[in-house]
Amino acid sequence: HIFHGLVIGIIFKIINFRIKIVFTSHNFNAGQNPLRKIFIILSKPFRNADIVFSNKQHTDLNIKNTNIIFNGVDSAVNSISHIDENNQVNSKKYKLLAVGSLTKQKNFANLVFEIAGVLKSQDAILDIYGEGPEREKIESAILTTNAEKNVFLKGISSTISKDMSGYDLFIISSIYEGFPLVLIEAGMNKLPILSTNVGAIDEILTDENGWCVEFNEFKRDR
Repeated sequence: HIFHGLVIGIIFKIINFRIKIVFTSHNFNAGQNPLRKIFIILSKPFRNADIVFSNKQHTDLNIKNTNIIFNGVDSAVNSISHIDENNQVNSKKYKLLAVGSLTKQKNFANLVFEIAGVLKSQDAILDIYGEGPEREKIESAILTTNAEKNVFLKGISSTISKDMSGYDLFIISSIYEGFPLVLIEAGMNKLPILSTNVGAIDEILTDENGWCVEFNEFKRDR
């Protein structure tokens, strides 16, 4: 399941070669550490199967018997549509949603800079759910862009999967991702999605359900 588990599994397999090893990887970073990359490559003869979530995921490290299993979410999530039968948005204000830890990876401060002008011109709002070390930086971005009436930091919510149905657009502004579960949850709630084209997102996000933006078109590090 993780690198240390692979090490332990190989030790046991050396003792008893009948033991089966299935190596699963949940990110694109497995081979970034040179020593770990060498070990993962050398461990190929010991592994019986690999499981990844993307056909682009460190293909040089995978064995021939590699299976792709996409991440999943609870299908019991509330999927009430935010669009009425006449294809009109139910809410009076256009409501945008972003969810994730308030970290550099999620890139929320730069999202505020990019979108504040549009929000104010359209009298729309952006709710950002999550907590983390970049809260002050995001708050500063909100003040700098005079978007206090349009961008709100909502903290952590245990019901966000159900509350998504009250929004009109879901945004992912991440610098990097793997296969984010929140993207699937947004899709199950029938939200259109706007995302940076990172990780495995372009494998599930198409012109039919959203838009991918190339990251070099998205400013950062303001």
